[in-house]
Amino acid sequence: MAHPYILAFLKFACLATFGECLRGRIVAGRWIVRAVLVRALIWGCLGVWIAFAFQVIDAGVGHLLGPGAPAVWRALCASVWINLLSGYGFFMMTAHFVTDRIIDDGWQSPWRALQHPSFSPWARIVMLTLVCFWVPAHTITFLLPPAWRVVFAAYLGIALGLLLSFSNARARRQARMASAMAGHGLALALGCMGVLAAGRAYATEGGGSVYPTGVNTVMPAILPGPNETELFNYIVDVPMPSLNNAKGRSTVPFRANLFAYAPRLVHGWDVDYHGLHLETGVSPVLQRKSVRVGDSSDFAMNMSSFDLQALYLTWSHGNVHLMVGQDFWFPGSTFNRRALANVSPNKVTFMPEGAVTWMPGRWEVSVEFTGQFSTINPATHYHDGALFDLDYGIGYRPFRRLPKLQVGIQGNFANQFSDDMQYGVPYENGYRMRNFTIGPQFVYSIRRGMGVALKWQHNVVSHNTVGGERFWVQFAFPL
Repeated sequence: MAHPYILAFLKFACLATFGECLRGRIVAGRWIVRAVLVRALIWGCLGVWIAFAFQVIDAGVGHLLGPGAPAVWRALCASVWINLLSGYGFFMMTAHFVTDRIIDDGWQSPWRALQHPSFSPWARIVMLTLVCFWVPAHTITFLLPPAWRVVFAAYLGIALGLLLSFSNARARRQARMASAMAGHGLALALGCMGVLAAGRAYATEGGGSVYPTGVNTVMPAILPGPNETELFNYIVDVPMPSLNNAKGRSTVPFRANLFAYAPRLVHGWDVDYHGLHLETGVSPVLQRKSVRVGDSSDFAMNMSSFDLQALYLTWSHGNVHLMVGQDFWFPGSTFNRRALANVSPNKVTFMPEGAVTWMPGRWEVSVEFTGQFSTINPATHYHDGALFDLDYGIGYRPFRRLPKLQVGIQGNFANQFSDDMQYGVPYENGYRMRNFTIGPQFVYSIRRGMGVALKWQHNVVSHNTVGGERFWVQFAFPL
């Protein structure tokens, strides 16, 4: 690269700032954070610093271990050194903390910024992420060829902006809570208890789905080949203006919003048995949910669930691609049965799935079908009924001068085929959910395994579930 530091500046100024903006959308419901241009300038400078440190530490560790050291060992040592032993990782993040304090609270000395009550909880969170996230993430970075390190580091730049912003926000929240409790004593406001007296927390159980229905409408049966790894990314914004009954009408004053982000890592194993290939994937789901029912409201944000895509079998012949697999969905955070908003389903869901993609000429026809079978929520004794969902997409590439652009329609149909139960009896006549969505889809394929999709899904039918629109941004690239 002729200008690696200019590239590092631009990469972090754009992508790490995007991570902060994404955190702002998740936490506060707005994309533009305060002093966004100043933050972008600071991130650009940090990017130059990080690029220089990577070169120095990689070369130094390589010299200490010698040319014959295994690549994995060298990458791990470099990652441990940059994040833990040298103190660089914590020092760099502390510099970001100080600049954040100056932006948020006005000009002050670094020493005064470090005396802020939020610094201590922030430091504990950052040390945890250094050990649990950044050491393995940078190990993968140092294993990649130099040309691919830029791509992977760009994605980590988004994660860095998210993690540091979340750390700052959570630390400030803990500091405010500690200050309030010291000055006024312990005061718990449980204003939503009257709403929950009926036995169920709205928008957490009944009428919901652990699997994000409508997500797999673009080539769902095409996954990475043998010895290939791909990172899929899904972002969805769902305003929910109504909670509909069995006739599709809203009967309670209800308003909610759901924002979710889910990275999905899929790896193809070195197996080829008469055209059959094996893949495995993992996908954590991060959610922000706000709920208002009548005069009561609540807010929750956390990792909602973790999807283990234990085994996929794929097969292709010409323009026809097939996929079958088994997913296991696990709760990603704690569940509060007294809360109006919960992101965790507090149950395990078994989800067999299958998909077909047919691509004749400039057309694409794709369907994916899933079945969801869940365990009982032990906190509420609520048992969701079995659910069938079909995601569909039909696309066409109309412009010969833009062969990578596809336009089409897509959506989903979901139908619950067994009753919801609570304490062993049907809840509200079974509370069987049914919904149908449809909307436009725009897909741009940059190259094999890399592309972006924009989708809007309009809710045509919504019985025993929430009403509203869904807005999707999806992108993928190989690793």
